[in-house]
Order: sequence, then structure tokens, then C-alpha cells
Amino acid sequence: MEPPRSYPLVARGFTLVEMLITLSIITIITAVALTGQTTFNRSILLNDTAYTVALSGRQAQSLGLSSRKFEGVQNGGYGLHFAYTAPTKSYSIFADVQAIAATPGWCPIVATTTPEAKAGNCLYDGVNETFQTYELIQGFSISDFCGKAGGTLQCAANGGIQSLDILYLRPNTEAIITGITAGGSKVQYSCAQVSVKSPTSDTVQTIRMSQLGEISVGQTCP
Repeated sequence: MEPPRSYPLVARGFTLVEMLITLSIITIITAVALTGQTTFNRSILLNDTAYTVALSGRQAQSLGLSSRKFEGVQNGGYGLHFAYTAPTKSYSIFADVQAIAATPGWCPIVATTTPEAKAGNCLYDGVNETFQTYELIQGFSISDFCGKAGGTLQCAANGGIQSLDILYLRPNTEAIITGITAGGSKVQYSCAQVSVKSPTSDTVQTIRMSQLGEISVGQTCP
């Protein structure tokens, strides 16, 4: 009886074509995953930036209601100030403690002889009123800010206004919203909206601040 034959084992690996196909698939999957992760991260950072602006509005509201003393002046309101540049990379919380520009008619006036006398004019009058300045980082910017008067929305990006002040003044929780046009005219608004833009796309997130004191992210003026 013939003994069983034994055959040598042959080691078999990847061919060059198989290796190239495998590497291509891995490269494509990695690129898709990284792109998706980057987009997701940018979305998170965009929302985070918008909420930072909204929280700054709440901070100004809280400071205004508490009437915190600033530079030795009591009873000053506090607000947010936006000035348009291209791109707009910063904004400020200001204390309304002086009246250099003319006071608009919708700014509450209190007799100077009373304890509740106000020193300001409901407007940002320069660096002497700056309480805190916020710089947007990682390429994010404020692409636009707008105010609504009646049924009209006036925005900075199309030249409608050049600055926007949103002021909170004790004892009211309501906001005093004022825009300054390119010609220097003052306009009272019932609602303001600020748009924050991602550095890598046209994606924006909007913050709405109403005259009633509401501050919300992801909303626009109705």
C-alpha cells in the first residue's frame, strides 16, 4: 500500500494590486471620517460662539439691573456694542455712564435731583465706557447685525447701519435697542439679531435680542 503523499505548504501574501486597492479604501474611509469630524467640530464651535454672544447679553442685562458702579458712576446702564468692519472680530460690553452724543428720544430721562438720576444717553460713547471686550477666535466672525423697526430689517452688511447698541437699564428688564446709520441718524429697534459665521463655510448661527429682554440662539427677528 502506497504511503500518503505530503505536499509542501505554499506561503501566499497580498499581490501589489490587492495592496493598492486596500490602501485606497483605507484612505477614502479615513478622509470621509476626518471631513465629517471636522464639519461636526466646526458646527459645535459655531454654536458655542453664538452662545457666548448670548451669554454676554445676559451678563450686560444682569449688570444693568444691578446698577453696578463703573468709574465711580452709579445707576449707569450696561449694554452690548457692535461696530461693523469686514470682518467684525470683536464686540464690547459697555457701561452707559456719560453722554457725549445727543440722547435719543426713547432713552429714559430721570431728573438729576433724584437718587435714580442717570448719567448716560443709552449709547456707547467710546473707550471710556468699555467694560469688557470680547475677541472671536479660530477664524469665527460676526458676519452681520441687524435691527428691526416696524416691518423693516436694517443690517450692517448691506450698509443699513454702522453700529448697534443694546442697553439694559434699571429697573426695567426690557432692552433699549439703538442703531446708528452711516449718515449718523439714530434708529430705535424693537428687535436685534446678530449673525456669527464659521471660517470655513457660509454657515451662520443667529442670536436674537428683543426689546422685551428675550435673548435666544437660533432665532431671527419675526
